[in-house]
Amino acid sequence: MTAYLTMSFNHFGAVQRWADETGAAATLDLRDFSMEVKHRGRYYRMYPMFRGNVQGRVVHLSQLTPDVVGFGGWRPYQTLTHPHSSDKKLFKAWLQESGLACPEGWEFTAGPPSQDYVLKERNGSFGRGLYGPFRGGREPGDEAAQRASRGELFAEQFVPGRMLKVWYWGARPFFAHVQDYPAITGDGQASVRDLLERTLRAAGLEWNRFEEKTLVLDCLAFQGIGLADVLDDGRSAWIDYRYSQLYGPPKGPIAASDNQLEDLLQASGDQCVRLGHALADLLRQTLPVPVVITVDGVLDADGRIWWLEMNTNSLLPPEGYAAMFADLFA
Repeated sequence: MTAYLTMSFNHFGAVQRWADETGAAATLDLRDFSMEVKHRGRYYRMYPMFRGNVQGRVVHLSQLTPDVVGFGGWRPYQTLTHPHSSDKKLFKAWLQESGLACPEGWEFTAGPPSQDYVLKERNGSFGRGLYGPFRGGREPGDEAAQRASRGELFAEQFVPGRMLKVWYWGARPFFAHVQDYPAITGDGQASVRDLLERTLRAAGLEWNRFEEKTLVLDCLAFQGIGLADVLDDGRSAWIDYRYSQLYGPPKGPIAASDNQLEDLLQASGDQCVRLGHALADLLRQTLPVPVVITVDGVLDADGRIWWLEMNTNSLLPPEGYAAMFADLFA
């Protein structure tokens, strides 16, 4: 679904429709791909964000370089940081103080917690620096155990459910993705290793060189499954729990919106709205204007959202321009 975010013509089309409807003017500077928008006696310079791949790692870039693989929209400010977006434990403490649901967290130096858990870096991003999940009381692998003993990782309660990401402009949620865990499905004959190799091959990846092999093995072990096992015909086993890690074949650009916000609001009530108001109050303490914020979370089987982390420099879906411009040119 993230192919929709990186299709540049969807962004051009969204800005064009808004400009046609309002009589605004928008011009693109090809030297740096910034855009100037004028309307009602005001003008703003909009700065681009690109999705890149540097040495196999997903990154967000502010300039068009050979590492760019997709376009992520314009915002009326350049790259910014916020303490609560760069520190997961700080964001978790704020959620708890605000009465918003989040998984419980523990320092790992005293040993594994009694509840199912994952280990993560305090300042990690793009799903990096993540280990597990592990059953409560079980020791992690050697690398994770060593890093945890040095205080580089903390333990967080593992809450199973559907992965989600919600986009906000100020207090207003305007876009959401909800995704199931990627999974392999047995046929009663192939081993789990064979199923993994097929799945990764379809995504242009190779199991023997796959950098996230340890995490996939942890997911399978959590379910009591090994590489040599043969899954019954039709039985599924999930292999990841991180947002946007879908292990599917590359998708071409799609023009239809993949916004799932309405479905998420129906499933979860006012939880997204309450978070938005709390976020706006938090950010107003240091930022004089609204900004685009994304928040990752888990939607459990009871419709409860467990919030995980926030980001200040995520890619922007084209639906964001209507909310953004309505505010900027009000």
